[in-house]
Amino acid sequence: MDPVTHALSGAVLVCNLPPRYRAGWMPLWGALVAACPDIDVLFIKTPLEYILWHRGPTHSLLGIALFAVAAAAILLAGLALGRRHETPGTRPELSGWTMSRAWWLAFVLLLLHVWLDCVTSYGTQVFWPFSDCRVRFSGVFIVDLPLLLPLAAGVLFWRERRRLMAGILIWCLVYPAGACVARPLLERNLTAVLPPVVAGGQSVQAVHLAPDLGAPFFWKAVIDTPENRLTAPYVTGGALPEQFEVWAKPPEPLWSRLTVEDRTFAAYKAFAQFPVLEETLREPDDVRVDVFTDLRFGSSFELVRRIQQTNEDVDKIFRIMARLAPGDVLTGVRFRVAFGGGGDSGWQAPRPPAPSAGIWPW
Repeated sequence: MDPVTHALSGAVLVCNLPPRYRAGWMPLWGALVAACPDIDVLFIKTPLEYILWHRGPTHSLLGIALFAVAAAAILLAGLALGRRHETPGTRPELSGWTMSRAWWLAFVLLLLHVWLDCVTSYGTQVFWPFSDCRVRFSGVFIVDLPLLLPLAAGVLFWRERRRLMAGILIWCLVYPAGACVARPLLERNLTAVLPPVVAGGQSVQAVHLAPDLGAPFFWKAVIDTPENRLTAPYVTGGALPEQFEVWAKPPEPLWSRLTVEDRTFAAYKAFAQFPVLEETLREPDDVRVDVFTDLRFGSSFELVRRIQQTNEDVDKIFRIMARLAPGDVLTGVRFRVAFGGGGDSGWQAPRPPAPSAGIWPW
């Protein structure tokens, strides 16, 4: 989820505290705490590190438990500093904050961040370091206006209307959960009504929905066939897709060999959900460049595609490229992430995966 939504959700949660237990600056503290797990991007230097570590340790249950200790200490220090400038006996309820209570409040704020990340399609390593499994429920897009706008309105205009703020907080839980439940139901329904053969004779093997801007009403349908993946916009309750973009699946056994010969490809294969061969570029001396991307990213909306464009007018993010000499000999690897995360790795020589590679960083 985008950082603004995370920060606003934290402010809304703090505004649900009884006024007598809430100092005037505490919603700001809540906003910062709720956004702070994304601090991991400040320590990520390469695109490979981005897909390995973003939404990793700082988004795990263990990580947020440790974060909560620091956040609780800051809260208690701020309250103690505020009492030094107040008349003794003023608002005695604020002195009732203990380390335990402050920790629980900070932990819930951070848990809300993890929840709002899990409902998107990127994937969150909730159980790190015990597992590198990425939890993704794929119910809402990375920027979700039905979530963002009520949060913004609440913080700007309704901070003291506790019932309304409580409703907005419940909306942060119920609405994404409903979208996550709706997706597999819509997939099942689309599978049942879609013809068994589409796009000029391609047999349907599986039907997936990836959230697009406006989910759970607007989706990107991803349809697996024996050799290709087809994509088309899909509106909940709307007509069946008829026009499809056709994408070739990564060719075997080349795809498997790339993951053995290069660590970036190995990480990308584990990270990608709907990988495809986007295009093949030709270079001198019979050298070619195979460009792969993941169809769960990107959007059917032109505005979103423009925002995602890089300075080379590429509107597919998380693109990985293999430079292949005659005989499919891998000579170079390049990985690009549109936003942050090291941006563009540039062409690098292939590096085999480390034998002891795992979920621990050392």
